[in-house]
Amino acid sequence: MTPLPAALIYHSAYNRITQKAADSHGQSPALTHGGHQPADKGRRQAPRLQLECTQRTIQESMRTKYTLMPALMDTCPLPPEHSRRGTNEISITQQNRKRILKSACPQGNLSNFLNKIDLFHAKRLFVEENHKFIYCEVPKVGCSNWKRIIFLLKTNISVRANYIDHEAIHSTNFIKRLSDFPPEQQQLMLQKYTKVMFTRDPLQRMVSAYRDKFLHSGGYYGGHIANRIKLMFRKKEDQSNDNVSFEEFVRYLIQQNPKNMDIHWMPMHQLCDPCNINYDILGKFTTLKTDSDYVLKVIGAPASVRYPDIKQYNESRTDEKISEDYLSKLPLPMLERLAQIYKLDYILFDYR
Repeated sequence: MTPLPAALIYHSAYNRITQKAADSHGQSPALTHGGHQPADKGRRQAPRLQLECTQRTIQESMRTKYTLMPALMDTCPLPPEHSRRGTNEISITQQNRKRILKSACPQGNLSNFLNKIDLFHAKRLFVEENHKFIYCEVPKVGCSNWKRIIFLLKTNISVRANYIDHEAIHSTNFIKRLSDFPPEQQQLMLQKYTKVMFTRDPLQRMVSAYRDKFLHSGGYYGGHIANRIKLMFRKKEDQSNDNVSFEEFVRYLIQQNPKNMDIHWMPMHQLCDPCNINYDILGKFTTLKTDSDYVLKVIGAPASVRYPDIKQYNESRTDEKISEDYLSKLPLPMLERLAQIYKLDYILFDYR
């Protein structure tokens, strides 16, 4: 089965071009899966910098116009995160993530100079005053557990996060949002507090949202939204009680304006406005534990507060393989439309 996401989204063009680039350097491709080297049981060889530079530039070109722009080959970005080692690895990783984000923002014309946060984004930011911490909620990237942590930090209760109910943590008004504060205080908090955002491979996150919201009957999504989707794409005599299929869900999604999507599949940059909010820490789902430990250390959280490994449903997590199984069944035009919707997320947060 072909790799995710490059081959599925961009069909076979990525593989063909990177193979040609590798051949021109007299080497086999160093990156075998969407820009990542195989783990080799925890040992990785030193990167072939020129080749990786070529491959990363190809990826950026394909993300923008599906064409190769050779002129960019002279400007090589930093090596991928996995190639760096040393005592300052986490710090270097953060610097690189922020550098890539900052350099990519102009591509999407996402920067504004009003120096004012709007209400939508202010509602997405959760505030913990004791540790001067702001967290942007990105559903399907561990946001329930981060809300549990904020609750524990705010209350200073000696209880394990595992004991905090999933529904309760999402419905409580005890955790404050940035929008709960006056505008002047909002600006001060944005300047002084440690601001954190976590991201995930955009299509993997979308598959996770489908599995979480539509494979479990009832509720707002399994009921109301599922019925809406069935009315849109099924004949009247076929309005059965079975689950919405993944293809039906994607057909529904690609007809929406990304700015007005449900937050569970809205593009991440739309949720957190990273080109205008200067996040101090950019975490990733693939390095969730390491990045979470780093956040807790930076904000001075008690040693007893740890990021919990809690999942709402007793089923396997939506990983790379599961996502690939779902996406491989979609028609190529549908995949290309998904790629366009989530294109800026791929670029801004360096998903390959």
